[in-house]
Formats: sequence, C-alpha cells, structure tokens
Amino acid sequence: MEDIISQSAKKLAASIANKELSSTELVSACIKQIETVNPKINAVVQCYPERALLEAKEKDALLSKNKPLGPLHGVPFTLKDVYNTQGDKVVAGCTALTDNVATDDATIVKRLKQAGAILLGKTNTPELECGADTDNLVYGKTSNPYHQDYSSGGSSGGSAAIVSACGSVFDIGADRGGSLRVPAHYCGITTVRPTMHRIPSSGVVYGLRTGMGGAMTTEGPLSRHVEDLPMLLTILQGPDGIDPNTQIAPLNSSSNVDVSKLTIAYANKNAIIDTSQETKQAIKAACSALATAGACITEDQPDDLQQGCQLFQELNGADGSKTLKSVLDELNVTEPSSLLQKIATYMEAFECDLVTFMQRWNNWDYYRSNILQFFNHYDVMLYPVTPDAALPHRTPMWDPKMIRHASYTWIISATLLPVTVVRAGSSKTGLPIGIQIITKPFNEHIGFAVAQHIEHVLGGWVMPETLS
Repeated sequence: MEDIISQSAKKLAASIANKELSSTELVSACIKQIETVNPKINAVVQCYPERALLEAKEKDALLSKNKPLGPLHGVPFTLKDVYNTQGDKVVAGCTALTDNVATDDATIVKRLKQAGAILLGKTNTPELECGADTDNLVYGKTSNPYHQDYSSGGSSGGSAAIVSACGSVFDIGADRGGSLRVPAHYCGITTVRPTMHRIPSSGVVYGLRTGMGGAMTTEGPLSRHVEDLPMLLTILQGPDGIDPNTQIAPLNSSSNVDVSKLTIAYANKNAIIDTSQETKQAIKAACSALATAGACITEDQPDDLQQGCQLFQELNGADGSKTLKSVLDELNVTEPSSLLQKIATYMEAFECDLVTFMQRWNNWDYYRSNILQFFNHYDVMLYPVTPDAALPHRTPMWDPKMIRHASYTWIISATLLPVTVVRAGSSKTGLPIGIQIITKPFNEHIGFAVAQHIEHVLGGWVMPETLS
C-alpha cells in the first residue's frame, strides 16, 4: 500500500486509466494514510472521506464505460485552506472565518475537477497565509513529517506536510515570499513558483489577489515528484475571465531540454546571512550531478541580486500595515494571532508617501531588468531556499534573525522569475534540504528538466521514517 500512495500523480493517473488500479482503492489508501499520520502532524484540517469515496466510485463507473474526465481522472488531492470549494468551510486559519462557507469553487478547483481529480480535504495555513510557520488560533500548528519538533514551513505548510507524508498525491498553494518554496524545502518535496500570472487567483478566501499581493503572489502545485509539475501547471494555467492579470503563455516540454547543453550559475550564500555546510553541500551535489551530465557550471550571481530583499520589504510594506488592517477590519478580526500582529508592526517601518513608493517601483523595474540581463549569459541559476533545514516550531518569526533567514526567498521573489524547488540533500538531523532552480520567465520547462535530473541522481523525496 505504501508503494501506491508514494507514486507520482502521473503514474497513478496512468494506472487508473489502464485499469491496473481503481480510484476507489487509491482514495481509500490516502484516507487511511491521513488517519494514520494526521494526528502526528496536523496537516489536514478538514477532511471529506465519504464524499471522496463516493466520487471515486463514480469515477470508476465512468471509466468502466470508457468515459474518463481528463488527465487526473480518479486521482485524489488536497488543497490549502484559502481556496473556495463550494459548500465547504474556508477558514484560512482565521477565527473570524470559522463559519465561512464558500458558494462556488475557485477557478483552480474547477480545473482540477474537470481534469478528473478528487478533493480529499483542506490543509492548514497560518492566519490569512501570513507567516513562515504554519500555526494559527483555529487549528494549531502543523509539524514537519521528518521531525515533529520542527516546522513544516509556511504558508503552504499543511500542503507540503501531507504530500510528503503520502496522505495526498498533490496539493495547491501560493507563494509571495516563499510560501511554496520554504514548505517544499522543509518537507523534502518539489514545487514550482511559476512565471507570474500563469495561474488565475480567482476564488481565494478574500476574493482576488490585488495590489502588491497580485503583483508578487502566484499559485502553484506541490508534489513528491518533479514529473507531476508540468502536468499540473498545464491544467491550472490560463485566463479565466475573472482574474484581470492572468496571461496566456505556452508551456514548453521539459523532455526537449538537453541538460548537457545548459549553462548554469550557482551561489551558495548571500551577504545577508551565510548558509550551513549541509546547504552548501546540497548545492555542490546538485552542481556535480549536472556537471557530470555535461552542463557548464559557474559560480556566479548578479552583482546586485541581494538588493531584492530590501526591495521586497519596501514594496510590500509601503502602506505600513494599512491594507492588512483593512482586511482584518473587513473580516471582523478583533484578535489576530500574535504572528499577524508582529507582521503588522514590522511592516510599519517601511511606510512611505506616494512619491517614494513610485521611486521604489522604478527601482524595482531597474533591478529586474539587471537580473534579466544576467540570464542572457545563463539558462539557470541554483540558489539556497533558506540558510539551513527546517527551524524548530515557533522560532520567533519576525525578529531580525528571521528576516535574514527569509532573505534567500525574498530576493528571488523580487525578481519575479519562475523557480522550481527540489530536494538535493539533508541536514545532520536528517531534515531535507531543497534548492531553488531559477530560470527566465516562461522557461519553467528548463527548470523542470534540471530538477528531474537532480532528482534522478540524488534521489529527491524519500518517505519520512518517523511516520512509517
């Protein structure tokens, strides 16, 4: 049974389509795994086993009549608890939303259902997706499946934890400052922060992602296996007639990428905070795997790359905490979590007037232009996700140390470039260490090819022993 639930979505979908495995068998196995691991990690906060099993039987009946719905026919998934699913609660870890029931499905949910996927349940997130540790006043904290004293990351921490623990085949989360990348890194799985505006954000709990949230945040899939990412991104992407920012863009095939012909830059630290020896070793191992395949590897990075950390903070904090507080007021949140209060206080230091904000925006455009020109010389850049593996639970998340810790993802967020994360090493305590694989806009296929090669050589995701 462990072999079934640990397989990729692509392989499982093929097994169901070939009638080697029924959807009912797979859904039952995932439900059993959730029942086994969730008391230890608290990743799934709402579960729909009876409904999922009923849908699985319906999918099996359709397949018996040779009427599959799509490429994910009968494959179960979970979903970060910020997306609307019709008739279900959408709480987003917020006490004011405990009775909030969605009246429609988010666009990404509609697309996954049209592809034949089956929703198993919703996964935990910090309050309103704000934070790098998944903990809130409604559902509590989500633990790392490799070591329950450690964080699963955030804000898609519940998503990454249950996928890593094989309770779900895949999940969907979102990333502004690292909310896909950090959980994937902490939990040893893979993810992609796609080119901005590939995937519509219609149907998040507070409506659309607008303003700086819309400019820097993107939805994205999380899976155990890199081969799932192209399929999921293909299903999720494209305009929906609601989100005004979504673009039409082709997704090229990673199978056409010749890794031996790639030019790859790497950096294993920044000037804000150094990385651990294990993190450096993970970067080194990835470079070695790619060099052996024939890729040209150079230690290099843009001269002003780390300025992205300051720009990220200046842009997202330009109104102080006014937008955040207005959202809390609109939702009637009278007692936000202590983490949310710390975020609001922290952001106030970056408040500015309109003239200053426009100058910051200009600086941001020049910064991104300079970074793009660096990628005229390289196909890919490898970079750490954080300085080390997962942090212990409730590490002070918004003290100066944490800002430095987040610098590796905030820097890349400011570039708006697509990023794939894959496991490339381990800490001394056995916690996973992932790396960021950065490419030009709309070149996710190159990132996938590099990630698949690293996964093939170094092993990628492995079953957490503490849950077996």
